[in-house]
Amino acid sequence: MKQHNYKKRKISKKGFLFSTISLTLLALLLLFSSLYAKEIHSRSNRSVDEFKLIREEFIEKEIAYNFLNILNISYKNSTITDKNTSIYFSKFTNLGVINLNILDKYEKFLEGNYSKKINQEIDLSDFNPSFYIYPFESLWSVNETNITILTSENNNIERIEITLKINSSISSNITPTEDSSGSFLYIKIIDPEGNKFNFEGLLNRSDTDNEIKVLNSTNYLSINYGNINQNGTLSITTEGLSADIYNFSVTYNKSSNFLIYTKAYLNMSYKNGRIKLIE
Repeated sequence: MKQHNYKKRKISKKGFLFSTISLTLLALLLLFSSLYAKEIHSRSNRSVDEFKLIREEFIEKEIAYNFLNILNISYKNSTITDKNTSIYFSKFTNLGVINLNILDKYEKFLEGNYSKKINQEIDLSDFNPSFYIYPFESLWSVNETNITILTSENNNIERIEITLKINSSISSNITPTEDSSGSFLYIKIIDPEGNKFNFEGLLNRSDTDNEIKVLNSTNYLSINYGNINQNGTLSITTEGLSADIYNFSVTYNKSSNFLIYTKAYLNMSYKNGRIKLIE
């Protein structure tokens, strides 16, 4: 009888040990399942967020493409040396022809029908034909008859090259007196008969009378370089004629990667800030 009771106690201990191990394994399994479920849920949410962000980045790129297309601006390329940075445009708008009302209509379309169609709220502010080039603190602005580049004193321009084709013949011209130092300007203007006017020389950005001008009766094209207003650097203006601008390049006196982005702000669910045009 004693031996029989001992076996009972031994079996009872084994049963208790087995139950304890089973419960521990079950608890670990439940814990692992809970953590796994949380991780899957986290990844699922992250995937949704990432998808929405990618979608909004695509919308931003589409707006940037159409913004440049409306302004008829084509970025070509850039060169960065150990001393400076040159940015090249193969096409830079049509002064006297461009209709910026299209930009206003595009803004209304984006915030209205386009927003509803893709089920994405879009809000734009300061959606105007201006953009910054960072880090050169350079603001470029376009309107129907004028282009201006404003650049801070800490970011001087070393060189500007511009080719323009105008729709009126050149009968006379005015050129400024060259300086012994400053920025180098190379300007080529071509009229419908194929006549060419060229200017090349150094001009100082602190001067106020650096005007290059071609005229025909009361019509003219004026290119002004120097102290044209608060942070002025360059102004191109037409009166009574149109000008297609080609091969527009600017060289800044800093060596740096750069980003071109609009003055306008784009606000969506995940993507907020200025619109990147070129990076």
